[in-house]
Amino acid sequence: LLLLLLLTVVDIPQTLAQTESEVYKTTIVKPGDLQACLDSPQSSNTTIRCMLASGRHHGTYIIPPGKGKRIEIHGQDGTEMDGTVSIPSALWAPTSRSPNIFSASLQGLNVTKVTQIFSEHSMMFEARWPNTNLTRGNMATAVGGPLSLTSWATTDNGTNLTIGKIVDSSLAKTGINWSGALATLNVGFRFYSWTRTVKTMNISDSSFTYEPLCNSTGKVGGRGNYLKEDQGNLYFLSGILDALDSPGEWFYNGTTQELFVWMPDSQHPGDRVRLKTQDFCLIKSTSAPSVTINNVSFFGCAFNLQGCSHCHVTNVSLEAPTHIREIDVRDNISAIPIVATVEGDYNVIEGISARYANGGGIKIVGSHNYVAEGLLEDLAWIPSLDFNPIEIGFGNEQPTYTSALDDTDIMLGGNGNVPKGYNNTITRFTIRRCGEMGIMTSQLANEISYSHVHDFGLIGLDNAGIHADNTFCTCMNWSLPLQQRDNCTKTWHHLWVHDGREKCVRGDDYTLNLTLHHSVIFNCGKGRNGNDRNSVAATGYIIKGEYNRYFANTIFNVSLGAAGEPTQVFLFVVFRSIFTYKMQGGFVCCDFAFSSI
Repeated sequence: LLLLLLLTVVDIPQTLAQTESEVYKTTIVKPGDLQACLDSPQSSNTTIRCMLASGRHHGTYIIPPGKGKRIEIHGQDGTEMDGTVSIPSALWAPTSRSPNIFSASLQGLNVTKVTQIFSEHSMMFEARWPNTNLTRGNMATAVGGPLSLTSWATTDNGTNLTIGKIVDSSLAKTGINWSGALATLNVGFRFYSWTRTVKTMNISDSSFTYEPLCNSTGKVGGRGNYLKEDQGNLYFLSGILDALDSPGEWFYNGTTQELFVWMPDSQHPGDRVRLKTQDFCLIKSTSAPSVTINNVSFFGCAFNLQGCSHCHVTNVSLEAPTHIREIDVRDNISAIPIVATVEGDYNVIEGISARYANGGGIKIVGSHNYVAEGLLEDLAWIPSLDFNPIEIGFGNEQPTYTSALDDTDIMLGGNGNVPKGYNNTITRFTIRRCGEMGIMTSQLANEISYSHVHDFGLIGLDNAGIHADNTFCTCMNWSLPLQQRDNCTKTWHHLWVHDGREKCVRGDDYTLNLTLHHSVIFNCGKGRNGNDRNSVAATGYIIKGEYNRYFANTIFNVSLGAAGEPTQVFLFVVFRSIFTYKMQGGFVCCDFAFSSI
């Protein structure tokens, strides 16, 4: 104890790689005391080192500006940054609805919203139809899990996305009036998702209506022919008490501030129920000093580090880091996206893991960032280009477009989210089980290598395991002098990409200077169970653009199309690009240039 007290007050000189004027201020931090460590006044040459004791460190901690040369936050085994609070056992009372359902008033807990509930560390789900469930430690792709199509309902003939009407013959069989419920919609072009309030429900034709207008795409589901898709769209309904009908579910009445739960074991909640109270446990402002985070686990929250230069995030795990209940991100620009974010240049993120989130895993904004040694799994249950296990090369804000968006707007840069960040590296990652893309990049320069991506695109459509987005960059604006264009040189190599429901690797519209080599790509358009697939859109490798290169790769087992005919092993929409490729059975062709296809 005496040693701990001394450590909290003594300035300890750094002994390696320092000048004589550099000092470390080291503090042992008990749960709840981190902010005091971060706020401690220091001279500009002092590095503040906060050594977190084991236990739950609950709260939103702000790294303030002007506090020393650098901030270091180190954990140990059992250290957890916690974004949840426990609901006291005494608040729970049985209800007349069922002996398994208990309720608690949250009026005295200063709760502003409820988006996520846990039974200790196991996630519970807002009551919904179709039901879903997940046991901690299990894969989200299990039958009934949030990454299984069994947890989504499908639309029938008669659905009209133009007017905002969903028809599903199974809906009336629930026996529930869903008016006022929250509809989560993966419809139309299905590479975005939305939520809308159910306006009316009609039992006679088993349908409901919602507001179809959307500022970004014109209508929920897109525009043009996408709105003609009536069968096979996906949705689920939540947000009403009548949906609470199975273990592991909860419902919150925001008007009365009453929370209802059915515990996974159907027993009294006791003090096991934990309520998510914040999106971020650690926030760094743009003017705060650089930070090191090492050996820390985050539960029920994430970190947001803005204005980083030479920040280090190492040996960090994120469990249930983000949860987004209402989704209309294409209509609203957020300065702080709800995802673990590192913004800035020359940062190192190494030894990171993330698991269990309906949104994204980690977002890297800026240039010359190095991201290595990671495991990202069971993420992006709500399929969207905005929710990715890992994303690089874009700005902080979510993209926003006008309803009149067309190709001309994109080519001119238009109203889109301007890509930001060059020369970023992703290496030695495993990414598995996600609803849409696995790795999402802009067209700006990056390198992806020695990584394994599989079981992707499990819910949405028009996806790929590794994807370069089609948001236009000035590198393809030939009217600009070369020195004024973006650097769009991308090199992807030594990759293993397989078992996706559609495309495996894609450089989308306007792709420039993308080289793919020494990679193995297989089981594209298949899905693990053989039925869960979009075989018509299957492609091993698709590249659309100019000056791209492809060599020393192997692609095989791309699924059969709807008519039983093989779909594309390759799809090239290219100019001035060079390819040497190998298929099952040997080399097909050697070193030639397509003038246009």
